[in-house]
Amino acid sequence: MPEMLRMARDITTTRSESLIWGIVDLHHCNLNDQPHVIAEIAEIDGIPDGRGFAWDESTLRAELFAIEDKRELARAALFFGDLGVSLMYAGAAH
Repeated sequence: MPEMLRMARDITTTRSESLIWGIVDLHHCNLNDQPHVIAEIAEIDGIPDGRGFAWDESTLRAELFAIEDKRELARAALFFGDLGVSLMYAGAAH
């Protein structure tokens, strides 16, 4: 993940915390002039983690909008925090 962040531009970072996911740093940024979301799991159960995931923003928006199971939707909201909720609403507009 650090190498992806070095290539990213216009980074806005937020943090979500939950008992399920631990501490997740969410980086909304541009990679290769395309909007992306990079999620870094900072800590789980008090233990540093460092794993991460990256999504093209439009793909993530579509995936979040397509979630039908209420529990999965709640888990996604916990993982992505406010950024995820705003992407879900943006997905509804498309």
